[in-house]
Amino acid sequence: RLFEPRSAKLDELLLNILKDSGESFTRFGINNSRYVSDKQPIVFRKKDYIQYLGGMDKNGIWKGYSNGSSPVLSICELPQTNTECATVATIFVEDSFAVKDNLACMDACASTVGCKFWTFGLGQCGLRFF
Repeated sequence: RLFEPRSAKLDELLLNILKDSGESFTRFGINNSRYVSDKQPIVFRKKDYIQYLGGMDKNGIWKGYSNGSSPVLSICELPQTNTECATVATIFVEDSFAVKDNLACMDACASTVGCKFWTFGLGQCGLRFF
């Protein structure tokens, strides 16, 4: 999803990313004074922003823009996780052993009584029995 500056700290982070990119403008996930991801009214606002699609220039000023505007930088963020572990889309393999590749792991499961499925990652194979 597009970055949603919900606080002064996140606004500053977005500005730093924009400056580091060398671009002059980025859009963000605010439209008509609501966050795009959940349609909630924005809780943090800069005085320059009135409504419409939100964006920021390289001076940190919030501006509206239209979809027909010149090309702009799009900065995306991962959605918040519901866990203290902020790793997204990762399988952690516990009780595993080293194998050459995923085919060796599949063969190990097929030849082990009671193995229901297997996991493989970073050269480690995990056999699962539940």
